[in-house]
Amino acid sequence: MRGRERRNRAGVSTGIFPMNQQLTSSDFDLSSAELDQVPWDGTPEAARAALVQRLEQYRILPPSHDGLPTATLERIEQLFTTWFDLADDGSRRAALGYVCTSEEDLRATLLAIVPIYYDALFFDERTPTRDLVEIALVAHAKWRRWLTGSPGSSAGSSA
Repeated sequence: MRGRERRNRAGVSTGIFPMNQQLTSSDFDLSSAELDQVPWDGTPEAARAALVQRLEQYRILPPSHDGLPTATLERIEQLFTTWFDLADDGSRRAALGYVCTSEEDLRATLLAIVPIYYDALFFDERTPTRDLVEIALVAHAKWRRWLTGSPGSSAGSSA
């Protein structure tokens, strides 16, 4: 019988199964204990330090990063990298719901981005979300131009 060896996440062989066998959910170990494991060999503090270093390297580290939750910093990184791959602002606006699952998360993320490029005295928690989105889109366009080194790299990013 032709087959292939099946291994679990730890790389331990769990036997041979036929090549034409239909896989089911029982073929995958999705126990909560396995999923809750820290995916790196360090501490949460080390992971945060690495995240801060990446944000600083990419020049998208908020000035008040020490007071921000790690989740907000992760959303900033995810937002900027997701937006980088999208062709226009309409697509970037649509992606907000994938990066930020709630209005509270969205506002926290956008309010953290604003001071990277603009004086925070002009924006606070009362600034409407739609305005923060537009400000973040302009900030992203500036970041994209810096990252690619091309003044024309924001083509297709009109509002």
